[in-house]
Amino acid sequence: MPSGYQVEIELKGFEEFKEKLRQAPDIVADVKYRMMDAMVTIAREKAVMEAPIDTGNLRRNIGANSKVVAMGNDLYGTVGTNLVASGFPYPKAQEYGSGIYGERRTPITPKRGKFLIFKPKGSDKYVFAKKVSGVKPKYFMKKAAEEVKRRRSEILKIGLEIVNKLSFSS
Repeated sequence: MPSGYQVEIELKGFEEFKEKLRQAPDIVADVKYRMMDAMVTIAREKAVMEAPIDTGNLRRNIGANSKVVAMGNDLYGTVGTNLVASGFPYPKAQEYGSGIYGERRTPITPKRGKFLIFKPKGSDKYVFAKKVSGVKPKYFMKKAAEEVKRRRSEILKIGLEIVNKLSFSS
């Protein structure tokens, strides 16, 4: 009967493993950025698709003001618009409604003079009105946020696909 038993073990790929571990912080940061960028892209596309279109300025402005920003170790995605039309926060009125449909729930009336004066879209004649109802809310930004939430598993897959590419050779 043999007095001992010996097993030889060879560890292959350890240097590659150590290198991958050294790269881990950069890889995690890249995955985090790509996932945030995917969320911003999804939100921007949905907001642009849902935004009302009159002149197209609102839709164009949403795309121009969408970005991913790093602050320290945190990432923030920004999707939105800073568009102001004639001193009026047009995007806010489209998102939440105005007049009887807005937060005040009252008709829009003139601030100076007796009448509101405007030219309706598609008309070459001016309208004089003592009050108007306003616009119904479109909730285009809320729908964009809901779309990101709905597609969160797709966003997680983006991160997992990147991580899976980091496989080690055997």
